[in-house]
Amino acid sequence: VISLVLQGRMDEARQVLSKKASLRVESSSVFKRMDVLLQTMPLFNPTGTQTLTEFDVKWRHWHEECDRCLQDNTFASNRHLETICKILVGDEDALLEQKELLSTWYHFLVTRLLFTYPTIKPPDLHYYAQ
Repeated sequence: VISLVLQGRMDEARQVLSKKASLRVESSSVFKRMDVLLQTMPLFNPTGTQTLTEFDVKWRHWHEECDRCLQDNTFASNRHLETICKILVGDEDALLEQKELLSTWYHFLVTRLLFTYPTIKPPDLHYYAQ
């Protein structure tokens, strides 16, 4: 699941999580909460009608919700879900802990930007690459 999240493949991660949740009825509420976070992650479609500003506002609200879950210890009972939530907020330490799943520095960069600066402009990429 973590590998899928690192790749931004949220629908597939949700499918795997739903199977795990069905096996662990006692913790289904935290799995459902994670499912909502993964499902509601905004994705920008440049050919759509949503402006970049509208997307940015939606993304920031979603990002704050993920951060609130960490602050409230929503996933404290499941370290894997807590790790996923840390990845969703772009926690660099959590990303580095998963470095064996990130095949190259470029994969790390893309993943980090996906969860911290999804509206980055190409001229700014050199700063983050360094």
